[in-house]
Amino acid sequence: MTRYSEVFSGFEPRLDRALAELPSPGLNAAVLVEDNVVWTYATGLAQFDPAVPLTPSHLHRIGSITKLFTAHAVLQLRDAGFLDLDAPLRTYVPEFRQPGTERVTVRHVLCHGSGIPTNGLLDVWRTGVFADTRGFRDIIASMPVVAAPMEYIKYSNAAISMLGLVIEHVSGVTYEAFVAERLLAPLGLRDTAFYLNAAQEARYAPGHTMPPYEHRFVRAPYQDLKSWNACGMLASTTQDVLALARLQWRLGPLLTEATRNEMHRLHSMDTDVTVWRIGYGLGWRLHRYGDQIFAGHGGAYVGNRCQVLLSLRDHIAVAVFANGNQAAGVVDLTADLLMRTIDVVRPAQAARASNAPVPPEWQPLLGAYAVPHWQIIRIEAGPHGLRLIAPPETGLGIALTPQGNGRFRVEGGRSAAETLTVHKMGPDGLAQQLKIGGASYDRI
Repeated sequence: MTRYSEVFSGFEPRLDRALAELPSPGLNAAVLVEDNVVWTYATGLAQFDPAVPLTPSHLHRIGSITKLFTAHAVLQLRDAGFLDLDAPLRTYVPEFRQPGTERVTVRHVLCHGSGIPTNGLLDVWRTGVFADTRGFRDIIASMPVVAAPMEYIKYSNAAISMLGLVIEHVSGVTYEAFVAERLLAPLGLRDTAFYLNAAQEARYAPGHTMPPYEHRFVRAPYQDLKSWNACGMLASTTQDVLALARLQWRLGPLLTEATRNEMHRLHSMDTDVTVWRIGYGLGWRLHRYGDQIFAGHGGAYVGNRCQVLLSLRDHIAVAVFANGNQAAGVVDLTADLLMRTIDVVRPAQAARASNAPVPPEWQPLLGAYAVPHWQIIRIEAGPHGLRLIAPPETGLGIALTPQGNGRFRVEGGRSAAETLTVHKMGPDGLAQQLKIGGASYDRI
């Protein structure tokens, strides 16, 4: 933690000020760098009367951050061959039968492009009444679509809740059991649950509302979302939620690189394309800040405002939870903490990468190559592996995945899915000519 004292020394007073500015009874925050949670802080109160100071170990209802766990569960089932993202949603939820529903796919739901009404035309958040599974299926039978698929980003709690039924249909177990067994347990998330046990209940920070025109907090009612659990029922800590962020770069059986990339790729975006700031991948909400894109999700559950944001490029993530529903500023607060952390960590990461040894099998490829009178490319090695730098492609360059025998798959750009091949080797052991999709590049 000492390595980051420069940036974190200003975070605690920043959160103390935000407590009143937002406002909220309390704020909880944590920062993840690579594999480790390197900073946590809590300020304010978990509850009033009696007053209980908020601590980093307190659990909050994280609301729609639950949708990230739902999305990962769906993608796990897809990767195992149990469902097709591009199949009609009604394949797995046969009650979804109103006119126009035949065009809505599971993928449309994951990127909020389904056209399904936000709350299924129900007043659930005001009434706090949520149907059980049988009642929800009856509601779905009359649920319309109000826009063509992908016409708008149309954020839909009802649609994501239907993914809970999809998971149950193809897995044969309840949605909650599947998420617990396939995500929460493997990730070691002991403080993340749909329903709290006694020990978790003792560390639960209830949500609070602020009545209009009144400067006081009132404890929010507890709501059991039942058949809507997939859209927002989980409770968690900031540290536990950051484990899902860590999974995005610590890939393995729970999440492959190809699926991670698919989830973080822009699928839908603001209708005002000239100044878009918000878009969606599959589950992940994409936030644009200048030339940087952060992935994350918020949770605006009754009495709570929570946010998690990550920089996939930098392997850094931040979570900020507020137990007050007026604290909409947690989104910008989380982004501010993330960008400040990046400003300190990124140069240190670059310095370490420049000193890291290059794998011997990569060394013969490094350097510049050209198609005469046309294009110059470079092959570089860095913190993100072997990269193809091919103007006008920008940023970190394009990943090259080794396939053996001097062959590399190009993972993006105009040559995506093509093969880069070492075509000629020189007497000095360096590659003299590369081929990408038939085009030849000579070393210069």
